[in-house]
Amino acid sequence: MASRAGGLWPSGAWVLVGLAAVPSAALWARLGRRWSRPGLLLTALTVQAVGIALPAVTGSTAAALGSAVLFGATFLGVSTLSLATGAHLRFPRSVALLTAGYSVGQILGPLVVAPLLRHGYHQALLLAALVVLAAAAAAAVLRIGFPHHMGAEHTAPVRRLRQPAEAARP
Repeated sequence: MASRAGGLWPSGAWVLVGLAAVPSAALWARLGRRWSRPGLLLTALTVQAVGIALPAVTGSTAAALGSAVLFGATFLGVSTLSLATGAHLRFPRSVALLTAGYSVGQILGPLVVAPLLRHGYHQALLLAALVVLAAAAAAAVLRIGFPHHMGAEHTAPVRRLRQPAEAARP
């Protein structure tokens, strides 16, 4: 997000990322109870890709700040939706695999883009946006055959435990 050195706006952009992230996990989780998680994941990843590419495309301070809001609003939501979708797939160790894949990406990402940074962040941001769009494409494929409504019929019933006084009654 910081394609220019110095000044207050790079710090301000990260503050905006944090402020936008605060309500995002709860918002995306709530939306995930009403709509298909893979569909929401597709939406969140697409918005995130736009947010990542925005400063590379325009280079303006307004674009960087808008990018910060879009990225912050989707970052935790993508994690929340990915893990919830993975758990719902009932694939053995799916959440562990998603977490490990994310970790590998966090390690390899900087190594892959380091050579691109010689000329600024432009190419690195575009590559990152392409990677996120590839994840969005995977979410789009995942939507096929996935329940589109994740309401009460898709969750396990909650059993009410008897209170000690109720347990003594016949």
